[in-house]
Amino acid sequence: MNPGTENTGILSEKAMAALPPLVAAAAAQIHEHYGEVYGVAELAAQLEVSRGYLIRCFAGAVGMQPGKYLTLVRVENAKRLLAAEGHNLEVTAILCGFSGANYLCKVFKRHTGASPAAWRRKHKAAASGAGPAAGWDEPEDAQLSVDDWDEQVWV
Repeated sequence: MNPGTENTGILSEKAMAALPPLVAAAAAQIHEHYGEVYGVAELAAQLEVSRGYLIRCFAGAVGMQPGKYLTLVRVENAKRLLAAEGHNLEVTAILCGFSGANYLCKVFKRHTGASPAAWRRKHKAAASGAGPAAGWDEPEDAQLSVDDWDEQVWV
């Protein structure tokens, strides 16, 4: 786990403040516009740097490429929406920046080890006192490594 990240891999505000300016601006864009940013090339264009330069700087400072970080932010926000809102999966997917419910399900399962529907059921059971008090525990191997990530998705 990288210093300054929560157990989810998402940067804390304190960690973001300590980042180099370009990386902090990229992370802020991801956090503020995760549902709108198409991918790394668009993010780099918004920051007026090359895609390769952004990837090198971001990976050097954060420990993962910006495309993977964008996906982590999207998955965490999907969890928040699944837990709090009554949206169906298609609406949740669009709000979080995924192309559709099928892709959300695929990515969500890779990161959490469960489908969004199963995660929602387990979370609701935990919140109602019918399930484990701690809620959903992510399996150790559920997170993708940078080497496993399909870069073509974020080109």
